[in-house]
Amino acid sequence: QSVVELAALTPGTVLVDYLVYVFTFLGIATTNILSVTVAERNGKRTESRLNDALTLASICGLVVGALIFFYNAKLFPLVISTASQELVEPASVYASIRALGIPFALIGMVLQCAFLASKNTRVPLLSTLMGGSANLVGDIVMVNYLGLGIAGAAWATVLSQVLTVVVLASDVRGTFAGMPFKFKAKLPKLSSLLEFLRIAGPVSIILLSKVIVFSVVSLSAANLGPTPSAAHTLLFNVFLFFCVPGDSLNQCAQTFLPPVTGQMRSERKLKNRIILTGNFIGVVNCMLGFLMIFVFPNILTTSEPVIKTLQSVGLILCSILFLHPFGISTEGILMATKQFDYLL
Repeated sequence: QSVVELAALTPGTVLVDYLVYVFTFLGIATTNILSVTVAERNGKRTESRLNDALTLASICGLVVGALIFFYNAKLFPLVISTASQELVEPASVYASIRALGIPFALIGMVLQCAFLASKNTRVPLLSTLMGGSANLVGDIVMVNYLGLGIAGAAWATVLSQVLTVVVLASDVRGTFAGMPFKFKAKLPKLSSLLEFLRIAGPVSIILLSKVIVFSVVSLSAANLGPTPSAAHTLLFNVFLFFCVPGDSLNQCAQTFLPPVTGQMRSERKLKNRIILTGNFIGVVNCMLGFLMIFVFPNILTTSEPVIKTLQSVGLILCSILFLHPFGISTEGILMATKQFDYLL
């Protein structure tokens, strides 16, 4: 509804989305473990590990969500400079609402990764389409028609996360990947925790390093004032939008490589396909990003000062969009082959 609210999305998303991103290691560990158990058709172990992953996601989601809900109002004044204090209140409103959806975000992530590990892309695609559509419709209705502003955007995101989990969970009724399955809330055994930690430990360090860099950059932008912060928010969301194809290659590597690891010819052929596909996606992303920023900027905002700021760094973003798919796909290959020492 205003440049201030748009700018407040930067600290709001830094606190919520970046913390959720750190817990992506749960999804990565789930994919690595289940891709092997499903390939072996080990129904008992698949059921046990998926329930363990869902339990860990629920616990982490509830703890992180509660911390953000109760303490964000005290945190924002500490990281937002006195020159940009008008961002504190809307950022706090956004973070408080989004905190309610964090458990659903982590549970949904684990379920999506589980389906992908079983080479079932239909259900994750359906849940993503339905969740994304609900988010889009919710944004239009709550922001444009109901006038809820940044709070409406937050509620739309939370409702889409809940819908995504409902769609995913509804397809796991009695069977998963053609094997018997039953949801069970249980504390993971030590052996199961160690299995997750062997993968999640190094991955969490990698993710945390990314989050620290993104957080410092985003909070620095927020302290530059409303217009630069608003431009940064839009640029970063354009980047995240075009990250999706590259991230899917990362997921593809983690799903298909573990079962063929050790089969030199099949492994090399799959790696080459993933990298070549990443290069192609990078070229397409670069071209589409250029069109969005320089030809159709009104898709993003109607504020002329924000558009000028966007376009002043647009070419840098285009180069990043070109490189990202290659980098993230090779990262997925290293994770799938458990070459964490090189990745670190």
